[in-house]
Amino acid sequence: MAQGASADALVEAGLLIAVEEKTPYDRFRGRVMFPIRDPRGAVIAFGGRLLGPGEPKYLNSPDTPLFDKGRTLFNFDRAGPMARKSGQILAVEGYMDVIALAQAGIVHAVAPLGTALTEEQMRLLWRVAAEPTLCFDGDSAGQRASLRAALRALPLLEPGKSLSFVNLPPGQDPDDVVRTGGAPAFQALADRRQPLVDLLWRTELQAADMSTPERRAAFRQQMRAHAQSIANPLVRRSYMEDFRQRFDEMHALRTGPAMPSSAIRANGPQQDVPLALLNALLDNPAWAADHAERLSMLRFGQPDMDHLWQAVLDSALDLVAESAQYASESADESAVLDKGRLEHNLTQSGFGGLIAQVRNQQRLRFRSTRQPRLARPNRISWRRSISPSG
Repeated sequence: MAQGASADALVEAGLLIAVEEKTPYDRFRGRVMFPIRDPRGAVIAFGGRLLGPGEPKYLNSPDTPLFDKGRTLFNFDRAGPMARKSGQILAVEGYMDVIALAQAGIVHAVAPLGTALTEEQMRLLWRVAAEPTLCFDGDSAGQRASLRAALRALPLLEPGKSLSFVNLPPGQDPDDVVRTGGAPAFQALADRRQPLVDLLWRTELQAADMSTPERRAAFRQQMRAHAQSIANPLVRRSYMEDFRQRFDEMHALRTGPAMPSSAIRANGPQQDVPLALLNALLDNPAWAADHAERLSMLRFGQPDMDHLWQAVLDSALDLVAESAQYASESADESAVLDKGRLEHNLTQSGFGGLIAQVRNQQRLRFRSTRQPRLARPNRISWRRSISPSG
């Protein structure tokens, strides 16, 4: 007000608080102040830390016509230009972490402002670096914040665009690390940062109960749902493949080497069996529920076909889980899940051309072999074909 600003303008800017029938008072009284700037360096808000006892310890300006906390990162105006040159930017929990790191010589850090990292803030980070690094405190709250950020980022991922995560020692924040070990100690942790996919897998696996087949299936379904939340079809497919490989490795550790495709018994020529099973599943998505874990171990020996098989099985299992109409083995053919929806989902994921090739190849084999028994299977022949050989 001493500089000519009106009380109404200061209230609108968030510097004063207006209460009915009382004189507006200072929002940040008794606090040390930190300017919050936009990407061009203009001051648009303030943060304040309480000097004495009381709550809240930290206080930021409210949202105003100039300041949207969900779209602003503290210190981005200074860290952003450096990140464009180095390709590295670090997001920490709060502006005191940014200040502590800057004092230790780590000057490419930014922080959200009293909220979890938002999608808009992630997009801001990706404007200057392809793989920003997130570093939250080493307590349980920090671990939860990392998982929330990973899940929030999944729908936004694109080829070459992701996040990585620094794991701090339990109970420590960046200030603790640099105060005891300086910048080298923090850099050593940053050099061991985890890709988003590793953090997601490790965190969800630690929380999962894997003691029974049903609980393992629930974990697998949860990870598949995470992958399917990715909007970009190429990245979504890569995550599905990565998770499948991890599932296979886990299964191999429990049971030994994965079963080769030749161990699946069939009533037709051995080389036609996987192709016939694939076509049968494309036509009858509900059948995915029959021996799903055994089916997941089927291999074609060709990467593209293996990817397609796993995508068909996963998508069919998702439709089974979603459908209230799937009943039992006695269900009428008209009651099975819609194969058109299955093929639509697969085409959206980039498998349309390969499915067309599979369909054509099976038609040619059907003509040349005079109706192999699996070319037009029913539910019972399907179950027999995938049951363990005796």
